[in-house]
Amino acid sequence: MIGNWQKIHQRIIKRQVPHAILSWRYLLPKQNRMVHLHRKTFLSAWADYPRILWCLIALYSYTTWYLYYAWRQVYLTWKNRSKVLFNEQGISPWQQLKSLAALALLHSIPPHFYYQYQLHRFSEREWLNFIYTHELPHWHHMMSPNICARSQHLMSHKHDFSLEMKRLGLPTIPSVIDVKRGRITEQQLFNRQSLFLKPECGSRKEGCYALSYHAETEQYHLYGNNVGEGLTQVQIQAIIGQVASKQHYLIQPLLENHSLITDRCQCDELVTLRLITKLNEGKPKLVSALLEVPVMASFNRTIPIGIELEKGTLLDMPEQYLYLDKNAQQLIKSLANFNLPLWPDVVSIAEKAHCHFTDINSIGWDLAITPLGVKLIEGNINWGVAPHQLIGYIPLSIN
Repeated sequence: MIGNWQKIHQRIIKRQVPHAILSWRYLLPKQNRMVHLHRKTFLSAWADYPRILWCLIALYSYTTWYLYYAWRQVYLTWKNRSKVLFNEQGISPWQQLKSLAALALLHSIPPHFYYQYQLHRFSEREWLNFIYTHELPHWHHMMSPNICARSQHLMSHKHDFSLEMKRLGLPTIPSVIDVKRGRITEQQLFNRQSLFLKPECGSRKEGCYALSYHAETEQYHLYGNNVGEGLTQVQIQAIIGQVASKQHYLIQPLLENHSLITDRCQCDELVTLRLITKLNEGKPKLVSALLEVPVMASFNRTIPIGIELEKGTLLDMPEQYLYLDKNAQQLIKSLANFNLPLWPDVVSIAEKAHCHFTDINSIGWDLAITPLGVKLIEGNINWGVAPHQLIGYIPLSIN
């Protein structure tokens, strides 16, 4: 009972945006398929709860949105971001304010998406062609309503996923140690090998750590969020031991980049690829791909770069320059037209992996290109939709 109340408090009462899009276009005839899918997401949200509870959640969520949060977010977003768009594109602050209000009040879409998706480039009737992150995870649940227990388990438990993919002949990362809420020993951590530690259940690098071993100095360096520099082995073991006592952790080899990627990206940290595959007439097909290059001096921030799907060529994305710093702009320019090594293998592995999850409409895959070939890191049901729609600011073709 306490757990359910905490869940409701965190996901509903404290939430400052609606859980789905409520658009006036739902009332109009002859709307396109995306409008119908947004409407279906709205109606099928919170599917595990009784319908009366869905009504109460919707009543609370949209009442607080229309009476307070929408107005507040429109004003703050307009105040903080309208000047940049006016200087770069010449769109008047008054026109921006009207569009922000329409986005928030006519469609219950948080106004910051006007700038993130550059919606000024589209007419109002095209706004619902995009998928918005505040609809997650309900959008993915609506698109894949009949996920079996096996698929749900493998997608949410990384160790079992890795073992199953290995059994099926796909190249994954072996877990050196599977720590089930226990004490991590000194021998497990400090064995003259660089390691990557991650929660067995988790996403977006939350709770992850990289333990780098430098053979020249025989020293270990721990990298992660809110981790200081110059830590001793005793301090490192204490930090890892504390987090591992609270949840199930995996310890894996720290992957290295393929030499061509290291040279071109000028980055020692692992550069990952995020691919989206979708079932098309029962067969998986790649529909979007990104290269995520780590930002220096940041453990979990990356610069996403679009990938041309046929040849694996990195794209120049001048549309994004408006909201990127000069270093990120320079990186994207320098990598433009670079052909990723082993690209056919990357696509083949992702599509083959999806063949074993035919009850899931679309899956986000994390992969890495290493000196030993392509490695499948993990799959995600509730993958992030925003980065993939920033490639040319084109809506995802997954409907």
